[in-house]
Amino acid sequence: MRNVLNCAILVVLSFCVFGCSAKVKTEHVEGTVTYKGAPLEGAHLSFLPMDSEGSLPASGITDAQGKYVTQTQAVGSGTTPGEYKVSISKTIEIPQPAGSEYTLPRSEEVLPTVYNNVSKTPLRATVRAGGPNVFDFNLVDKP
Repeated sequence: MRNVLNCAILVVLSFCVFGCSAKVKTEHVEGTVTYKGAPLEGAHLSFLPMDSEGSLPASGITDAQGKYVTQTQAVGSGTTPGEYKVSISKTIEIPQPAGSEYTLPRSEEVLPTVYNNVSKTPLRATVRAGGPNVFDFNLVDKP
């Protein structure tokens, strides 16, 4: 009986996620991230809605030229229209010394904390229906 109930819940949730996401309109969002004037490769961007009126979180990763395209996890390509705070994070792996007791890789944030702290980030984006939605972020040590 418990398995039947779990299956029923899974089916209902699947309809909600896939059924609802098919009706959500997304916009193509792209841009470039630079740090100290140079393209920033491998940075993770998070577009976080500033309201709860239908906007969905989105993310992207920069390529070697610092270019990114966002996608929304539940919907796929694009970002829903709305106002967003944007956080950007870039980490590098720190090599472990030979014979180190640590087995997990360690990493270090490259960017100033203000850019990857959701409550402090000064970065904003307004995604508009019909676009264009190009957001370039030029990061510096002291914003």
